[in-house]
Amino acid sequence: PFLQPYYQDSTSLIGNISFQSTSGGGTVLPFDGKAAIDLALLSAKVGRLEVDAGFTFLSDIKADAVLVDAMTLAVSDYRLVFTGQTELNHWLPRGKLELYQVADGQLLASTTFFDQPPARYRFQASTPLESSFQMEGLISRSSRELLNAEGSISLFSSVYPFSLSLNTANLQFILTQENRLTLSGNLAPPISATLSTNDFTLPNRGFFANARLSGILDFEFFSVREFSVLSEALQIAGVSFQGRTYTLKTPVSATNNSLRLDDMLLMEGGQSFVSSLSYSGSDFVSLYRTDFFAPFDASFILKAEDEEKIALSLMGSPQRLTATAALSSLPLDRFVPELSGKVVDLTALGFSDLKTQLGLDGTLSVTEGDTSFVSKVTADQDQLRFFSSRLSQPDFTYQGDALVIREGKAFSTGTFEHIRHLSYKDQLSNLSYELAIDLGMMNNLFDLPKAIATMLEGQVQADLVLSDILIYGERGFSDGTYRIKLADSQINVEGEHLDLEYDLASKSLSALLRPSFGIGFAIEGSFAPSDFGFSVSSIHFPLALINRTFLKPIFAFLDGTVQGELMVGGSPDAIRLYGQLSVDSSRMELFWLPQDIITMKNMSVTLDGTRGISPRVPFFSTNKITGKTVQGFGKVGAAFDGLRLENYEIHAESGDEMLYVWIPMQGFDADIRTYAGGTFNLFGIGFETWLDGQVTIQDTTMSLGIKDLPFWYVANNLTTTNFDVVTGKNVAFFYPNTPNPFIKATITENQRISFAYDHITDEFLIDGNFSFRSGEIYYFQKNFFITEGSLSLHTDAFTGQSQIQPTINLRAKLTDFDAAGNRVDIFLVLRESGLTNLNPQFESIPSKDVNEILEILGQSILPTGAYGQVNLYSVASLAAAATDVAERLGYLDASQTTQLTESIRISLGLDMFSLRSNILQNILFDALPGNTFGGVLSPLARYLNNTSIFMGKYVGRQFFLQALLHLSAMDRSKVQRSFLSPDLSLDLELSLDWMNPLGTISFFTQPNELSFTNILDTIGFSVTKRIVLR
Repeated sequence: PFLQPYYQDSTSLIGNISFQSTSGGGTVLPFDGKAAIDLALLSAKVGRLEVDAGFTFLSDIKADAVLVDAMTLAVSDYRLVFTGQTELNHWLPRGKLELYQVADGQLLASTTFFDQPPARYRFQASTPLESSFQMEGLISRSSRELLNAEGSISLFSSVYPFSLSLNTANLQFILTQENRLTLSGNLAPPISATLSTNDFTLPNRGFFANARLSGILDFEFFSVREFSVLSEALQIAGVSFQGRTYTLKTPVSATNNSLRLDDMLLMEGGQSFVSSLSYSGSDFVSLYRTDFFAPFDASFILKAEDEEKIALSLMGSPQRLTATAALSSLPLDRFVPELSGKVVDLTALGFSDLKTQLGLDGTLSVTEGDTSFVSKVTADQDQLRFFSSRLSQPDFTYQGDALVIREGKAFSTGTFEHIRHLSYKDQLSNLSYELAIDLGMMNNLFDLPKAIATMLEGQVQADLVLSDILIYGERGFSDGTYRIKLADSQINVEGEHLDLEYDLASKSLSALLRPSFGIGFAIEGSFAPSDFGFSVSSIHFPLALINRTFLKPIFAFLDGTVQGELMVGGSPDAIRLYGQLSVDSSRMELFWLPQDIITMKNMSVTLDGTRGISPRVPFFSTNKITGKTVQGFGKVGAAFDGLRLENYEIHAESGDEMLYVWIPMQGFDADIRTYAGGTFNLFGIGFETWLDGQVTIQDTTMSLGIKDLPFWYVANNLTTTNFDVVTGKNVAFFYPNTPNPFIKATITENQRISFAYDHITDEFLIDGNFSFRSGEIYYFQKNFFITEGSLSLHTDAFTGQSQIQPTINLRAKLTDFDAAGNRVDIFLVLRESGLTNLNPQFESIPSKDVNEILEILGQSILPTGAYGQVNLYSVASLAAAATDVAERLGYLDASQTTQLTESIRISLGLDMFSLRSNILQNILFDALPGNTFGGVLSPLARYLNNTSIFMGKYVGRQFFLQALLHLSAMDRSKVQRSFLSPDLSLDLELSLDWMNPLGTISFFTQPNELSFTNILDTIGFSVTKRIVLR
């Protein structure tokens, strides 16, 4: 009955049996001998499969013992071999049983067992295919038909104790493993089994290492071409993959020619992925034997949140394989953690016979945040193309054909572009390239792996063309072609501008970059830690190339080239620079010196490893407008930590020479334009700077409100300043602006002021007093001539903030006439007044009360309730006043007048000149209907009314001569001294100031006519001594 399932009517047994014996001393058999058996079993039935088998047996019998030299059982692909012995009194064999693969003789498994009489076996099994696999245990018979086994299996450091029961009568068995796994079934054809698991831990190896298996799986096996596997719910928990832990739940349905995993659920954290896997077509044995070239259809789909992330399809035929792939916003970090943040999209359709035919079309997209790469992909048996490729990042792009493989070469072409956004413009950089890599003898694309293997062995040859080089919006670098070779651990580059040799083994480098490229140098040395160092010679670096790297155009080299030699020493972690660099001649421009070009000659810098210093050398600054050249001296220094700039410093001095300087103090909305000279020191760390010095200024204008300031000039508060300033000749203060100020004052010479700003603590300190030599103050639409005064600048220490509190003291005079035609000198007096809240007092000679003074000034202060009752002339008066005020606040353009007065000052050789006219307002009055004021006056008098001219000239270093002319329109009968028209009165005042250590002595006169007698009649003098108490 045991053999009945394995034979059929056509089953036959053929072979030979031989036995030779001699008398012996055994108790079971009274003879010794040799036995030899050679049998063949044909058309045996194993399930529904017919097989042929061969059996050989060779043994010796001695004294109740059978010594087996070889016992072999062979089927089509495998051979089972036993060597050992058994005792005839209990028939329990011992020895070794081995399983081999027939084709190549590969040992697949071996089992050593020996008897433990009376009825037990101990066995040990292993396989060379996996050295960690060991199985051992005991087999015993509990009854005539029932065998029991107890043992353990070791695999990948995991140990699984098990127990087994086998009924030899019907070949039913049951295997259990500590209530975690139960395998029961029937070994009699057709073989069937049921596997039941409950958190069974899989071996610690591979994709399912230490995962836990749960579920019931039913097997039914007729042959390798006819079987089935079925499970309603199989779960694998704790699957670790690339740092994530997954749980898989799926039903299983499989046969010899189909596989279905429908409604497969993959869970990780709080996310769930629904997927399905299916296969139908040729049986798996045929599929394996034909290398998948058989009819079949397979697909895999994975969804996340009802959106397909992966859709794969593979179709087979005897001629070729056809595949489609669609990936949608698939995160790559689930497969490669190093690709965190990257998402891929792919659509592709292709076919191949893996020998001579290939076809592929698709698109590929990889994104990461604001970065994306997109390319079209095509391939056939002769070429592979990644074309119309584009890499996009914020402000950076690449466009071209990323990779083209054809005719034994790999090509890559394209253009890189980068946009650098500065505060005042965008700078475009671009580079075009063509790269061709030789792949050797490659007949078609299927030879590509061989070509890549050659490259990986260190054999590469390529041609590189660089063109259209634009760095930060400017040219300066030449196109070129280069041949690159890698062979025998040597990298060689030969080209129009560069020759290079680098040894990968010794890390030695030798290179020559010719000046024809744009910059040039020769370098030779080694990167090896034991022999680190380089010699850099023939340095050629045009300084103008640096301009494009500046964040703001505050400094620019016009020409000049750095030359010299350097030694790079130290170690790779602590590089030291030694040598000397020099510039024969260089011209440069500086934002704060808008009219000058600075020239330096024979400039050199010496580097000693940690510092670079220059000697004190002269520089020349040429004014582009006047052509005047002044000489100064300067030196520079810097400290380095390897190649990192730690700090730098600049020292400059101009001696008694003066340079035109523009200082817009944006934080205080102050504008300073001056000729300055003295000492200047700068120390910088990164973007932070510290400035200090002692400066003398002359021909200066200081005002509030910055004119013509470039929009990119923004205060960054990264500079600490500490300056002492001394005033020279013609230093003027304007408030609020230069074209039409309310206050214009010329500051006395040798006035001192100091100011300091700490950008770290954000504290500002200023201390100083400016005495006024002369000037004007505009008030009530009148220009008052300043006879004395001062401006004090101090930091307010009481508010808790670093605020400047300017206070002004002055006395200003205006000459006018009362209703009776008598001359009146009106004085405007400010005492400790702020610039934003002027509160003047008025005095007069002869003495008059305030109302009379205001009446003379011609101003009406209207109460609020009176505006509905004013006439048209009063409204025009307000409009004219508003027009004048608007000009002085800068809302109306008065720049042409300013340019005119400056041209007159230079032409006449004066140190100061100002012209004030109310022509626009006077025209407005004249155009009013019903205006009777202009009917009795000539047009010239009407338009030039209230015009004033001031002129000043230094005579030597201690004397200052000044004149004030004022034109007033009045009835010709009241005019004492006319000008250009009988009804246009001229009021003239001349004065000479003498500055000496005792004070300031002023001699002045106000003649009615330019005669010596009248000048003596009106002459006077004053003595001023200013004492500041703080």
